[in-house]
Amino acid sequence: IHDDELEIRVVFDDNAMHREATREFCEVFAEAEIRVYITQNLHLNLAILDSERVITGSAHWTAQSLVSQANDFVVLRSGEIAEIYAQAFERIVSESQPGCDSA
Repeated sequence: IHDDELEIRVVFDDNAMHREATREFCEVFAEAEIRVYITQNLHLNLAILDSERVITGSAHWTAQSLVSQANDFVVLRSGEIAEIYAQAFERIVSESQPGCDSA
């Protein structure tokens, strides 16, 4: 996962921290040195891939959500939209607390 140009950051809603699956993700993220943040009242399923592509939708990033529930992901290809999502993500991170023993 280590790429000098790749930055992976994760934000969890504080309610998710009570779930075993979230704690397991935290262990994996810690091993990969991925920074994790905790915030309140977050329901945003989002990946900003680069300055042009964003993935968002109702699906959670779990096998159950993707396979056995009626959820979706949408890939948006727009620099303007990616910038809006990036700014929103930065705001969320700035209002969050480090979590999962993030560095």
